[in-house]
Amino acid sequence: MSALVHAVAAAVAIDADGPRGGALFLGGSGAGKSLLALALVENCPWRRSALVADDAVILEWREGALVARAPEQIAGLIELRGFGVARVRRHASVEIVAAFDLE
Repeated sequence: MSALVHAVAAAVAIDADGPRGGALFLGGSGAGKSLLALALVENCPWRRSALVADDAVILEWREGALVARAPEQIAGLIELRGFGVARVRRHASVEIVAAFDLE
């Protein structure tokens, strides 16, 4: 079973070669979800953190874990208020380990 939620998901690298941890950012329009995800991606010292999904996240339970992925139409795209849509480093899916409500 899956659900489509209004959120942003990122695969965050915590070291140079280990697994990525999934962060899910929740909040209304203009809360800063996309900007925070972009900052994580662009400032990763190992260039391994990546966007999973922006504004529309598909969440699924897989083998006891909550996994996030993007709808295919928007995979690899991020929309930044005042700048428009841009391509960004992408990771296909990630297990969510933390969720943050930005409101």
